[in-house]
Amino acid sequence: MATIDEVRARVRLRLEEGSAAVWTDEELDEAILAGLELYNSRFPFEATQTVPVNGTNVAMPAHARAVLRVTLADGTVVPRRATPVARTADERLAWEPFAGVIWFTRPLPAQLITLWIQRDHTVTDVP
Repeated sequence: MATIDEVRARVRLRLEEGSAAVWTDEELDEAILAGLELYNSRFPFEATQTVPVNGTNVAMPAHARAVLRVTLADGTVVPRRATPVARTADERLAWEPFAGVIWFTRPLPAQLITLWIQRDHTVTDVP
């Protein structure tokens, strides 16, 4: 995991600039972060995160951009909820995200679930 200083030093090496003669640290930092934002828009970081649930909802991780899959403690994959077309009283177990919360159509017993998420890369993700 790299720091911004290490990434900046690598950029300076590619620019063949030993010190801040042409490009200031702030300009390089801005360019590095702009490149990271562009990369994130096309290739988000994919990860899993285990969170406790007990009931009908769980907060999405703060850094999550999207949730792709939810699996229960026993490995069962919970399908994403489709748009309801009839009554919802007998709806099977499913999930949907809304306002930073993952809502389940049926209450879940206390357990750890695994969220498959997409999030932004950070400078520390650079090898």
